[in-house]
Amino acid sequence: MSSILHQLKAEASDILNCFEYPIILDFTFQGVILDLENKCLSGNEIILRVEFRNTHFQLAHQFLNEAKLSAISLSIYLAALRVNPSSDLKVLVLDDVLIGLDMSNRLPVIDIIKARFSDYQTFVMTYDKEWYEILKRNFSNWKTIELYAGHGMDYEIPILVENQKYLEKAKGYLQANDYKAAAIYLRTAFEVKIKWFCEKENIPIKYREKPKDLTTNDFWEPIKNARNSDNTPKYIDAALAFDVELYRSFIMNPLSHAQLATAPRQEIQNAIDTVERLENVLDQLVIGGQ
Repeated sequence: MSSILHQLKAEASDILNCFEYPIILDFTFQGVILDLENKCLSGNEIILRVEFRNTHFQLAHQFLNEAKLSAISLSIYLAALRVNPSSDLKVLVLDDVLIGLDMSNRLPVIDIIKARFSDYQTFVMTYDKEWYEILKRNFSNWKTIELYAGHGMDYEIPILVENQKYLEKAKGYLQANDYKAAAIYLRTAFEVKIKWFCEKENIPIKYREKPKDLTTNDFWEPIKNARNSDNTPKYIDAALAFDVELYRSFIMNPLSHAQLATAPRQEIQNAIDTVERLENVLDQLVIGGQ
């Protein structure tokens, strides 16, 4: 038992370090004793010892905040999965275990999953749309599904929507002759991709006190204008930049969506092709730099 607890402590501590809290974990097990008089086992408890900034808390839940308690419990849970005897069936399920925490306390989970559970079949469930979109960007090869509550005669029914990439949705709406919807999803695909690229390449963007005040230009301009030491474009060539600017001003401009009913179908198709070219170029830059 002591050997297993030692492994659990080491693994849980390593995972907890990802959250960058000055917390030390330890486990105490006194040993099981057979109580014949009362016909039971005594001492069958594992005591968790928590130290925070060199202070031992016997009742940690009365002193530490929700973020730290969630990080501790999640670290122990994930460590237990790692310590358990391995098998061909490896499943990790996280059902909104971080609900109520700010984003800085959620982001470490992404690195933990990538580093330690890449060989697991992982399910992450949440009703937080922002967190959902962040997970989609970081795990682009995952299958994503949205579940909504529909209404029958006197009861709710589940509505399941398999999520497509925004560019694929734009293509689908173009095929259905819904030009406005195609343009909206195309603009969204463009914005998501350039934000993702700036994050992956650590590209500095303009500071805004309120993140919601960031505009598409705040991400696009640093990509478009980046230059090498010989003044050649660093990320995208002039021809692709020109095409993106062209369709940003017309097809992907929110103010033009009301007039898209009269837009030539080929123009929207060309805009889709341009964004797809951009996505391919940015994807290759990230993959090539890894």
